[in-house]
Order: sequence, then structure tokens, then C-alpha cells
Amino acid sequence: MKLAPMIERVFLGWDQPFLLPAVAWLLERRDELPRMLVVVPTAQSGRRLREALAESAGALLAPKVVTPGSFLQTDDETIAGDWVDHVAWVEVLEGVADWSEYEALFPEKPGEGSDWAGGLAREMVKLRRSLQENGLTLSIAARKLRETVEAERWDALGRLEDLVEQRLKSWGFKSRSRALAEGLKLPPEISHIVLAGVADLPPLVERGWQAWDGKVTALVGAPENEAEAFSPIGRPLPAWA
Repeated sequence: MKLAPMIERVFLGWDQPFLLPAVAWLLERRDELPRMLVVVPTAQSGRRLREALAESAGALLAPKVVTPGSFLQTDDETIAGDWVDHVAWVEVLEGVADWSEYEALFPEKPGEGSDWAGGLAREMVKLRRSLQENGLTLSIAARKLRETVEAERWDALGRLEDLVEQRLKSWGFKSRSRALAEGLKLPPEISHIVLAGVADLPPLVERGWQAWDGKVTALVGAPENEAEAFSPIGRPLPAWA
């Protein structure tokens, strides 16, 4: 079994604003910056970091700066947007001929009102989106819950989802849920990920970094004598926070 490399934590202290020692640490490694991915808590903190790097070093090849949520997005045109996902759900729901196959999920046949499929499709899209940050689809969730009292309901959800995925595939798309479930994909030009004061991560992203072959460093805004109060990725533990 292949072991994932350990994430290195670097403690920058708390006797000055986090941005200052973080910028200094990055500039000490300016030759690595073009192949570095710096993850910051918010878009605003990313803008401040880029400005501080420019002020301190002038023209340099800056690192790519992103937020944790950006890993759940994609520019891939084959990944269906929410509206495409919605249309696929509507067509699948409207095409169900025998609702007895989904009785555990719908004890009574749905279909009241002119937009019943649209309303139900919106709920399905929302449910799938809520699972994405864990890298789960409805089908995967159904397998994980097969020994619970909700097993039949989730099995029905998973079977409907399979029909939606087939519909999307016939249109030349893949759902974002399915793409994320296949694992986190990092840019090939990146060799070093730096977490700069990031205290909260989607579980899918955290697992992806821990399994990545490249180098990962977590910059922590605390002195090293507080190390036991932080997780392996530099998140404050509940007892400390």
C-alpha cells in the first residue's frame, strides 16, 4: 500500500499579522513560486496576498492563488452545469412509467401541479450538490447506507441518479457529482501546494491533498509550542479554538 507524504506544518507565530510572515516565507522560495499553488481562505485574502507579493518583490512570477472552494469547480465544458443537471432530472422524472419501483422514496406517486417535475428536480440537484464536497454521489451514499433504515430510500435515489447520468452521457456531458467522485485533479504544472492560514476545507479536498504525491506545506499563524492544538493540515482543533 502506497503511503501518502506527510503534510509539513510551518508555524509562523502570532506576534504580527499573518500576511507579513507568510509573504516573507513565500519570497524565500521565489524560485519555486511559478510551480506553487497557494490556497487562501477567501478571494479577498488572495487579492491581499498578491498585492503584498508585488509590493515586496516587484515583478516576479507569482504563484497561482486559489480558495478551497475552487477545487469543486471546473472549466471543463463536458461537465454539466446545474441547469443541465436540472433538465436531465426533469426528463427522467417525467419519464418514469412505474413509480412502484420507487415506492420506498415516494409512497404516493408524485405528479401534482404543472411543475411537479421541475420542483422535484430542483430538490434533487440541491441534494447532489450538498454531497459534492465529500466526493459522494447518491449511488455511493446508497452503498454506504445499505445497512441503515434509510437503505431503500437511498437505493431508489441512486437508481434515479443512474438514469440521470445516462441521460447526461447521451448529451455528451458528465455531472459534476460524478467527476468529483472520481477524485480531485490538480493542475499538472503544480509541484508544491501551500495552505496559507486555511482553517476549513471540504473533506474531498483535504483527502485529495493528503493522497497527492507532491509537496504540501501548511502555514500556521501560531508559535510552534502550540503545535498539538492544530491538525495535520494546520486547522485549529476544537478544544483550542
